[in-house]
Amino acid sequence: SHVANQAYLNSFNQIGFEYVRLVATLDGRTSKLCATLDGSVWEINDPAKRVPPLHPNCRSILVPVEKDGKLVGERPFVMDERRVKDIPKEERSQLIGQLDANTTFREFFKKTDDFFQREWLGPKRYKLYKEGKFDFDKFFDPEGRLY
Repeated sequence: SHVANQAYLNSFNQIGFEYVRLVATLDGRTSKLCATLDGSVWEINDPAKRVPPLHPNCRSILVPVEKDGKLVGERPFVMDERRVKDIPKEERSQLIGQLDANTTFREFFKKTDDFFQREWLGPKRYKLYKEGKFDFDKFFDPEGRLY
């Protein structure tokens, strides 16, 4: 996957793109690291950019963008920690959908219900988040590890 992403970066550069945006999966299985980096834009040649895979089972990707980092279209979300195939069909319409492609995990998280937020953050961090003491990404270090 790392080799493939490096090849993609080279291709993006060769066709004239100068910037890439990290796009994480919008669901309850997304890692804390990928969630906090979702929507980040870097110059293709920036040595500080993060290139997936960022951890085992990483599902994030880099996509070519203009300097403003804007994407067109929509992106899917799953407001659950289960894989889509494991969600009963009668529950899917409430938990699965599409959002504007520019929606970051942070924005998605703010739109999710209390159950999802509690499950993703854990009960103590969820309480602090709901009390307004911390934003959702302030519980993690730059590598996505919980403080």
